[in-house]
Amino acid sequence: MIEKHVDASGYTTVKDIDGIFGKKDAWVPEHRLEMSKFIGVPLPSGAHVHHINGNKSDNRIENLAIVSARGHNNIHKTIQTKVIIEKECANPDFIGKEKWLKIRCPQCGRIFYRPLSQSSLKREKLADFCDGVCCAKFNEAIINNNGITVEMRNAIDSSVICHFQANGRFMRNFCKHPLRDYEVNDQGLFVQVQYSQ
Repeated sequence: MIEKHVDASGYTTVKDIDGIFGKKDAWVPEHRLEMSKFIGVPLPSGAHVHHINGNKSDNRIENLAIVSARGHNNIHKTIQTKVIIEKECANPDFIGKEKWLKIRCPQCGRIFYRPLSQSSLKREKLADFCDGVCCAKFNEAIINNNGITVEMRNAIDSSVICHFQANGRFMRNFCKHPLRDYEVNDQGLFVQVQYSQ
């Protein structure tokens, strides 16, 4: 029977009997050893092994995936964001004090979020755009049309969909790692997206 231990981080460690990681009989994380055995070579430097179902003790090969350090970090940030959103959906008291806007880009129509303090409403700009490319295209259209057209004015006027209050740190994380299954609705509440079949 293979001797196993659980380390302080909750990962199962085993003895590397074959010396795959260089030193025979050294204690190594079981998930890294299992993946190395599966691919037939030691894991490359910087490679991470992710537990797909989130259970650190489930080291079956079908539950493991090789990812980059950055990719692994993004996976876990997305999972943490989802957990926080689920708490927010269930608990209306989890609302922060920072004011945010849900905005539709006047150029491309993409939905994005911005703190009120950094928006065009506070900074006396023409409008908020999802990125610099859309801003440049919109400004170019203004020059080409010798001013703002009625359609452009309507797009600007209807760009702010709603105001809402949220935890600023959480919202910045949500904007960096958007979740396909959640959005802020037009009343400023986090809701699970319902997809039609």
